[in-house]
Amino acid sequence: MKITKYEHACLVVEQDGHRLVVDPGEFSQSLPELTNVVGIIITHVHFDHLDEKRIQAIVTNNPGVKIFSVAQVKEKLEAATVCHPGDEIKLEPFTLKFYGEMHATIHPDYPMFENIGVSINDTLFYGGDSLDHPDVPACSVLAVPTSGPWSKTSDQMDYMVNRKPKIAIAVHDFLSSEAGNDSQDRWLGIHAQKYGIDYKHLAIGESLEV
Repeated sequence: MKITKYEHACLVVEQDGHRLVVDPGEFSQSLPELTNVVGIIITHVHFDHLDEKRIQAIVTNNPGVKIFSVAQVKEKLEAATVCHPGDEIKLEPFTLKFYGEMHATIHPDYPMFENIGVSINDTLFYGGDSLDHPDVPACSVLAVPTSGPWSKTSDQMDYMVNRKPKIAIAVHDFLSSEAGNDSQDRWLGIHAQKYGIDYKHLAIGESLEV
């Protein structure tokens, strides 16, 4: 499996020549035109994870591509299939398993949003904007949100350790400066090393093969 990181929270996962695109949001400006895309996964409705124009471009280039998300996204994208915790979908060569229901709390004064996490081929887990997935089994690669109005460093550390991945990759990082990301990487990298986790912050367009 090949995992390629683009701006902020966007990942492209490739297996046997087929691709999944995860959270192509408005910050994902370097995302190239892609072929052989069989699925798009959108964890929730926020603009940094959902760019309707970018998604339409993917659909145009890949007729028949399937879109998987939550009900709030289906209100914007009629073609989306609504997924629920416990759902398992076969989309060859991918097996998708879905977990969780809600976005992390930003502040009690603000509404809650639906959020779905996904395990891809029991290898990569990507939780969207939530660090609360107690039922997810151990995975080889964990995507760890490293910035955001709802997240803090200690929670990110616990998230890594509780999920027990072999590799943790930074996502949701576009809201921080380069210096801020460097600082966060030091904290998370030191903590990951204590537990035998290989922490990586992929550059835009950089890939990881597992």
